Amino acid sequence: MLLDNSEQNRWRREILGYGVAGEFRKQPHGVEYRVLPGSYLASPIWAWLGLAAVRDAYYAVCANLNLPAKFDMQAVSEAINTSNIKLANRIWRKLREELLSANIGPNKDYGLGTDSWAFNPEGIKLFEFVVNNGGIQGFSMLSLITEWTLATEFGYDLFSFSGNGFYSLLNNRIKKNFKSYTSFARSWSPAKNAIRVRSK
Repeated sequence: MLLDNSEQNRWRREILGYGVAGEFRKQPHGVEYRVLPGSYLASPIWAWLGLAAVRDAYYAVCANLNLPAKFDMQAVSEAINTSNIKLANRIWRKLREELLSANIGPNKDYGLGTDSWAFNPEGIKLFEFVVNNGGIQGFSMLSLITEWTLATEFGYDLFSFSGNGFYSLLNNRIKKNFKSYTSFARSWSPAKNAIRVRSK
């Protein structure tokens, strides 16, 4: 929700019921997970972030971190369901401490490297910068074809998906379009939540 708290997604959660905490529906093919908005498919940047978050959740379970027991899950649900950005940021402040202190980051128990953003200080730094700059809505995306496919001398190859994700593509785009990132990165610290709360 910190990444995409646009008016459209608030309306989707609060009026339509899509995107509320834990929302799913049984389907003939299995389960329809209805929490994440479609904006995560706008670019490999956000799709990779969503998939990596699932992997990180799996690693957290494997490492017996038991994160749900350390949080008021009713408050987590309330933050999501009511689009309460201030409450979400308070929860994030505590969560980032848990993530950064966990012993499963890069070159540790699971050797996650850049496959992880949640257990990686560099990933958390990028995440906080993105949130401060409007989240997903603050980063102008190219067309879906341009974002998702590789350019060739003959145009875009629809059968060759772009390998760029959160680190490579987002890093390049930040450095090209956001002069403020250098000072943000210089002042960023694992010890302090860098997210500035925005009102609805």
